[in-house]
Amino acid sequence: MNRKHTPGPWRRHEKTEGCDSGTVLAGYNKIVALVSDRPEQEANARLIAQVPELLLIAIAYRNLLKTMAHTEEEVATFNHINAVIAAAGVEL
Repeated sequence: MNRKHTPGPWRRHEKTEGCDSGTVLAGYNKIVALVSDRPEQEANARLIAQVPELLLIAIAYRNLLKTMAHTEEEVATFNHINAVIAAAGVEL
């Protein structure tokens, strides 16, 4: 079953009393992800919060390559982007 992801923008919630610093929220405090309170998890939360923007960039670049890819490397990059987007469950 292919379900749509929570629309962006997403944001990392700043640590407050009783709230995990690794909380990623969308919209009006809708929880997208929870990660533990270790330093590398905080970095993960920042990265996760940027996923909707990164997806938009990947789709835009894919669309550009779709019309302009001429070399084997460009075609391979187009195919790689398609595979990554498909692996994320996003239908284009």
